[in-house]
Amino acid sequence: MSNYAFMTKDPIPDVENGHVFTGDNFIQKEAHTHVFIGKSGLKFINCNLTNCSLPEDAISEGSHPKQRSFCSHVHQRWGLPECPENCEHVVDIDEIIIDGVVVDTIYNYADKAVE
Repeated sequence: MSNYAFMTKDPIPDVENGHVFTGDNFIQKEAHTHVFIGKSGLKFINCNLTNCSLPEDAISEGSHPKQRSFCSHVHQRWGLPECPENCEHVVDIDEIIIDGVVVDTIYNYADKAVE
């Protein structure tokens, strides 16, 4: 299993047409990132293809590309652009109230699915 995720130093490899990948990680920072442009006949078996847009004829078995918007609050070590405190990834807000006054706000975050 190789790790070609955007947060690693290993770039996505240049492969021949018809290459088969098994169990590799290709996660990309931005949704709909085109990978393996100009390649054909590729097959991905049980690979992490999050945010990857594969060539049209690529075959994916055991995993399917999904598109996500990642939150820097959830993934602090990924080197993502910093989200504002009340960003689009907020799923819940807890307010701490003392004597009727909000003294703190706790934001709960999650990555978002992207169309």
